[in-house]
Amino acid sequence: MIVDLAAGEASLEDLWIHDERDSFKASILVRLFDDQGHEGAMPRPFGVFYITERSTVESRINAQVEQSKQKRGVGDLDALLRGERTWTIG
Repeated sequence: MIVDLAAGEASLEDLWIHDERDSFKASILVRLFDDQGHEGAMPRPFGVFYITERSTVESRINAQVEQSKQKRGVGDLDALLRGERTWTIG
């Protein structure tokens, strides 16, 4: 819906400005649409409803490897994976 603020029909206080970082507003928005089968139904919303900043699995694994390298003083990933104690099965 396009609202012409210059025409004076509405002000910014009358409008809902969506914030994709607000989980409460996002949950309301995704439940807003109604059954499209009858007159007066709300349009189906689409797009980004909610976004959150999270670390990826890869970045967490890399951080864990770096932390282990610093803790044990190991600079080689293969040596880190072998560990401190190894044995030979013969």
